[in-house]
Amino acid sequence: MRIHDWSIKKKLLLSHFLMIGIPVLIVMAVTLGILFSFLLATGPRRPAVLPGEDKASVSGYMLQLTIDSLTEQVACTDPETLALNDEVQDACENLREMGAGAAVYQGDTVYCQVGSASVEELRMQAQMLLGGQAVTTPVFYWTNEGFVYAVSQENPMGETIQILVTGSQVDFPADSYQQVRWVKTAIKIIFAVTCGLAVITIVIAGVLISNRLSKTILTPLNELRRASKRIQNGDLSGEVTVYAQDELGLACREFDQMRRRLEESVQAQQAYEQGRKELLAGISHDLSTPLTTIKGYVSGVLDGIANTPEKQAHYLKTVYHTACDMDRLVDSLLLFSKLDMGKAPFHWETVSVVDYFTDYIEEAGPRLLEKDMKLSLEIQVSSPCRVRMDRLQFGRVVANLTDNSVKYKRTGLGLLQIILREQTDTVHIIFKDNGPGVYTEECEKLFDSFYRTDPARTNAAKGSGLGLSIAKQIIEAMGGSIRAKSALNQGMEIHIVLPKADKGDNE
Repeated sequence: MRIHDWSIKKKLLLSHFLMIGIPVLIVMAVTLGILFSFLLATGPRRPAVLPGEDKASVSGYMLQLTIDSLTEQVACTDPETLALNDEVQDACENLREMGAGAAVYQGDTVYCQVGSASVEELRMQAQMLLGGQAVTTPVFYWTNEGFVYAVSQENPMGETIQILVTGSQVDFPADSYQQVRWVKTAIKIIFAVTCGLAVITIVIAGVLISNRLSKTILTPLNELRRASKRIQNGDLSGEVTVYAQDELGLACREFDQMRRRLEESVQAQQAYEQGRKELLAGISHDLSTPLTTIKGYVSGVLDGIANTPEKQAHYLKTVYHTACDMDRLVDSLLLFSKLDMGKAPFHWETVSVVDYFTDYIEEAGPRLLEKDMKLSLEIQVSSPCRVRMDRLQFGRVVANLTDNSVKYKRTGLGLLQIILREQTDTVHIIFKDNGPGVYTEECEKLFDSFYRTDPARTNAAKGSGLGLSIAKQIIEAMGGSIRAKSALNQGMEIHIVLPKADKGDNE
């Protein structure tokens, strides 16, 4: 399996190891190098260096420091002042206090000497410690019996000065070797424990951090996967949980918004389908009922039941009005389809709202009164209030609103009041009746296609459910808006807001 096919969790683990583990390994390697360099520099406690070898490890640190100081002073001091150099004398004196004999000489000239032995005696003692070998420089030899240090050092004049230090008993603690060995062992143990704890800490911290980070990534992804599976199975109701505000959280939020829009779309489609079914049922009823009526009255004429001119006239009149109702139904369906597709024709003209409704009251008032609906007009404007409209299409809106008030009025005389108001740039037209009204929360749904509120309004014979939807599309095409305001048993108010035409037209 290639690395890009790995799970995100494995990729995160690898990433954390590369970012944390590799630098730690580099630090550990450097630290190990420093430790081993230190151990090699200090070396074993008792080295045996044969004459002529120039590599030696010293464990008697104070002795080594004293000898180094003596060697440095010899290297930087003229022979004439060498015997008078205080630091040379002090170094030799320190060696004597440690129990060692020392001599600084050139041939037969002795610049500094400490201890009871002469230069020759020191050379013989050194030769004995070296197992009978001649003392050649440089040499540093140390055993349980004693030590030998011999070196040839050039001074500023280019002359070679000999330094010889030897002794069998040096004033150091008897357990100094064990102490140094214990220190080295302790350093090794401390380093091993420290490295082990560091590795364990890094591994545990890496695993914990990796799991934590993995959860912050995998949890939203798993939630998205589960939500996708629910949607695939047709369940759009499950809300997607947002766990953080990062990019994944944003993706979850946008996915949930998509789910909601899809759910709304499905619900709208289902509502549309249900409305379409109700429309078909209403159309079937509206067509079958008048067709039955027409067939019945025509049969009555044909069969001679209408045997008088009065009956024939009544039958024909009934057939005519029934055919007109069918024509209006077909016309509504055709208009709704055209409006829905944006193909309905509009013939615009500037009309005075006050004059329009004054004429409408005079024409429709008597006709509505015959249907027990009293129509009145209340003008609360100070100008003609001209608007841009299509008289025919706007007439459909007014007719639909008045017909609804007639259809759903209470028993007895109903009241329908048309109120005209104006603001700076708009005209408000209010249709207010005293009918049964609807629930307040249903007002926004009245203008949806095929929507009916209560069981009394589900009777398809009373309408196809397209009237208010058609009214809304016409008003919006005129640049206005329409809304309903009602409460149960408190009548219905339909508010229409239209923009005024150019101010010049209102003068």
